[in-house]
Amino acid sequence: MSGKEIIHEGVVEEVGDHRVVVRCISNPACSDCHAKGFCSVPASDDKYLEVITPGKSYTTGEKVRIILSHSHGFSAVFLAYLLPFILVISILLILYTLTHHEALSGISSLAVLFPYYLVLWRFRNNLGKRFNLRIRKY
Repeated sequence: MSGKEIIHEGVVEEVGDHRVVVRCISNPACSDCHAKGFCSVPASDDKYLEVITPGKSYTTGEKVRIILSHSHGFSAVFLAYLLPFILVISILLILYTLTHHEALSGISSLAVLFPYYLVLWRFRNNLGKRFNLRIRKY
């Protein structure tokens, strides 16, 4: 396990054809993790991840590790947080400069988030293939 990977422990919740649903275990040691600023697994909530597993067999309740490379982690943070922030601020500044109407600019800049996340949701399967989560038995 290199330092260029983000690793989370989890428990297999569901097993299907070439896919496994894993519940990420909350870990109080996250405060010491070098990736805590980019991690979306908070200490209080469990997260469920679907991992494609061709040719591997897992059983429900089995402990596993979910592995994602740092570069994919940064890409996910960019798509989920940074790009929407940039869109909101850009739309806000452009509309306010053109109209000088604060309410219209503010509502419009926030409204751009709905189609943005709708597009992300629509292409979730393509993005899921791009972010290639790996799974290893504990």
